[in-house]
Amino acid sequence: MDENFGAGAVPEFLITLEAAHSGVKPEVQQELMRQHFERAVELSQGKRAGTFVSFAENACVPAQNNAEFQSLLEKALAVGHRCGPRQPPANLVAQRRARWLLNHIDELFLETAPKTNHKE
Repeated sequence: MDENFGAGAVPEFLITLEAAHSGVKPEVQQELMRQHFERAVELSQGKRAGTFVSFAENACVPAQNNAEFQSLLEKALAVGHRCGPRQPPANLVAQRRARWLLNHIDELFLETAPKTNHKE
């Protein structure tokens, strides 16, 4: 499998695959997801909003890492500025998911920090 395919699409997918992998210690699972995340960001040069959303949802929620969750979703929403005026449709879909997640943060975390309302 060519990890360069789709400018980081493969390691981005592997984040979700690792999250679904059962029988792995949570700390090992978190480390593997982080490795895939970092590689996906590197290959995409940070231009795939889905990478940030995938890691936030699959790694930060189970770890209850609210601060990193919000930071990653804010980065996903800022991807358009790095892509120029013609964003790929996949980014728009991922950004819509990011806004939804941010607006439902109190349902995902036991303790939540004050949130900003993001238009869906």
